[in-house]
Amino acid sequence: RDPYLRFDEDGLRILRAMRFAVKFGFSIEEETKKAMHENVMDLEFVSKERVTEEFRKTLTLNKPISSIFMEFNDIVSYLIPEIEECVGFNQNNKYHKHDVYEHLLAVTDLADTNKFEIKMAALLHDIGKPKSYALGEDGFGHFYGHPAVSKEMCVDLLKKDFRLTREETDLILNLVEFHDEYIA
Repeated sequence: RDPYLRFDEDGLRILRAMRFAVKFGFSIEEETKKAMHENVMDLEFVSKERVTEEFRKTLTLNKPISSIFMEFNDIVSYLIPEIEECVGFNQNNKYHKHDVYEHLLAVTDLADTNKFEIKMAALLHDIGKPKSYALGEDGFGHFYGHPAVSKEMCVDLLKKDFRLTREETDLILNLVEFHDEYIA
């Protein structure tokens, strides 16, 4: 079967392929992978409700998403345009070995839960870092106030890009805003 035709029939199949790869730990065949990248625009015709459900199903598997979300960062960025600036953004900081996007994925993978709101907050928690970046006199990158910036970005993107309940949105926003706080 021609993957280009299959994705053209229903763009949601792109996200389903990603979910199945995460769920079963398999890699996607090269021609199918190429078709996914080239047909990313088909996602424009998929409802936000269906996109939300695929993210929910993928994140609540409680399986590592990093390799698939790295390989398909163009698709993730298409669905969450605010995340695109994080891809390849060097943190220039001795406390972080990953770029911002890799860090978001690593934290998501390390969140040992199948609770959607926690996984989604992990995926978005540092989304404001590129906008908060400042090079300090010490030669390192600093991200002062990034939790508040990340929260403000999430207010807009959660409303624009997803269909969540008020309770889900509030929990995700609180987790993003207070992710740097120490809780005793």
